[in-house]
Amino acid sequence: WRNLNRLMSVNMLLVFSNFPILFALFAVSGNLNTTSYSPVSSLFGPFYGAMKISGETSPLTNALNGVLGIQVEISVPTVATYIFYGIGFLTLFTFGLSMIGSTYIVRNIVKGEPIFFMQDYFYAIKRNWKQALIYGIIDIALLFLIFYDIIFFAANASSYLTSLMFYLAVAIGIIYFVMRYYIYTIMLTFKLSIYKILKNAFIFSLVGFKRNFVGTLGIA
Repeated sequence: WRNLNRLMSVNMLLVFSNFPILFALFAVSGNLNTTSYSPVSSLFGPFYGAMKISGETSPLTNALNGVLGIQVEISVPTVATYIFYGIGFLTLFTFGLSMIGSTYIVRNIVKGEPIFFMQDYFYAIKRNWKQALIYGIIDIALLFLIFYDIIFFAANASSYLTSLMFYLAVAIGIIYFVMRYYIYTIMLTFKLSIYKILKNAFIFSLVGFKRNFVGTLGIA
């Protein structure tokens, strides 16, 4: 409670540092897209082409044209949509840097050390920027891949194998979620390779199961 304002400030700093993602989210919302219409049936294209080539119409072809030619409204990306996606792509380069700076501040709060927000934030980035930049890209890629796998296998869980892959993806997602409690703190505290950082974070995620479980419940 004593550090609530500081923690809120760290969160705001983290959001502001990754502002490009707001452009990507706005692009995903579809507000920049234009509206068009397209046939619902995939058979409409071949059928319409056959009608044009033959040049003949009949009550039957007219009826099929009416059924297969039913239109649905679709949202089509515009140039502005792709520009916003491009700006959002910059989050790949800001995410790791902002995480290392924010983690440094939170670690000092927990240790009870004096906090100088902007100075400490940029100090941590300056000291660890190479590794933080590289791992930030890896981190986003892994988070996206795990999330995509969970959604994909949940939507296609029609067999034993795909169901097994779904639960495996969920298990990997939970383990990696807990590993992220430690990764950036280890990166700040020790001079280790990314492989060794991930290895140690994995070990801590298993050894500290009780603590991690309670922490995960708190986050949830």
